[in-house]
Amino acid sequence: MKINIILSLITVLFLILNVNLIFGDPLIITRNGGISNEFRSLEIDTLTGFYFNQANHKGKISNDELKIIQNIIDNDAFKQLKPKYLNPLDVTSYRYTISYPSKKTGSSIDVTADYPKFLDSIFTIFEFYSS
Repeated sequence: MKINIILSLITVLFLILNVNLIFGDPLIITRNGGISNEFRSLEIDTLTGFYFNQANHKGKISNDELKIIQNIIDNDAFKQLKPKYLNPLDVTSYRYTISYPSKKTGSSIDVTADYPKFLDSIFTIFEFYSS
């Protein structure tokens, strides 16, 4: 009887501490700026592809899009992003913020600045699902 309780507790602790085995890490993307200073956000589960945006619209990105995101976040170049790619002279351009908290990686990117172009695929997916 005691061994069953101990095994049950160990199993529960394992599940609580390893939620990432069930749910992936979120990739959080926001965008603000433009002439009207519009704000949009999107959070994508990097394991399942499920997402929700600032309007609380929920859904699932395609498997191909999920694979693109997974390839980008697994890339060494993504892990070595600078914290900022900003153009202080252009205050009306769109500014994206990408955050991947589990890997402690993220960056703020101004589309008029010189930023790594491999991120363009993420921006395209963001624009489609964030509206």
